[in-house]
Amino acid sequence: MASFNDVVSAFTLQVEAIVADAVKATSLLEEANRRFRTAPLNSMLTKGCMERGRDVTWGGAAYDFTSYQAVGLADVADSLLVIEKLVFREKKQSLGDLVRILKSDFKGEEALRQSLATRDPKYGNGNSEADKMFQLVADIFTKAVTRHKNSRGGKYLAGMYSMTCHTAFGKWTGASASGRRAGHGLANGFSPATGADRTGPTALLRSAASLDTSNWGNGGALNLRLGTTFVKGKAGEKLLAGLLRSYLVTQGGMQVQLNVLDAETLRQARSHPDLYPGLLVRIAGYCAYFQDLAPEVQDELIERTIHG
Repeated sequence: MASFNDVVSAFTLQVEAIVADAVKATSLLEEANRRFRTAPLNSMLTKGCMERGRDVTWGGAAYDFTSYQAVGLADVADSLLVIEKLVFREKKQSLGDLVRILKSDFKGEEALRQSLATRDPKYGNGNSEADKMFQLVADIFTKAVTRHKNSRGGKYLAGMYSMTCHTAFGKWTGASASGRRAGHGLANGFSPATGADRTGPTALLRSAASLDTSNWGNGGALNLRLGTTFVKGKAGEKLLAGLLRSYLVTQGGMQVQLNVLDAETLRQARSHPDLYPGLLVRIAGYCAYFQDLAPEVQDELIERTIHG
């Protein structure tokens, strides 16, 4: 690959091919549901089915969508930006050498890994260059998904949230040019990569608000973790209200979900779950009791940046 555009083109082809394979598999699943697993109660409660006399699995719904959600968007965007700058702009590393280093999970290259992990810019810090790279990745995924029709004739929609898939999928994903180690969890929703948001909550929200989310038909999830002192008392309430008003109203942000927790509480809850039976946390699109989560999901929550 002689240019960064070649890298982006190859990545785009890969995404399109993988989505096309997923659509084939989903079509088989939808066909199986039509034949063996109709949903009469669901159909009675879904607009369009009674009027058309059709089950939801047969395309009776007035709004008939299938959706795919993206995982690890920030990891991809940060990695592409590293490749663009390190390999093609600065010419400090050849693409072939970088690939070999990543395949070995940075064996013998810890100094380079640390350099990449702390290298700026990264998405989530209010940097327009990094934010535009994130937008590019999201657009590639969205276009690959929305070009398809489902087996009922309805549309495919793209979403940007992960539930807990970002930790599970990370186990099967090799090292990233962003400095992420092989097997480490991926970024959740359209949040920054874990620990990459280092310049405060306003910068994080500014990055998120800069994104064009108009084609994300199935929505997205942005996680923001605040320290307990941030929202303490009347002053804290005013700070939080101002932060959210700026993001959602002034800047036109789409969505944000908050965790107000400190890392030490989470560590104590992991070691002594019986002492924190009611500790509720926001994951990546839903809430759960901390003690019910898999250990790797608990670790990922602890590693998230705490903004204060």
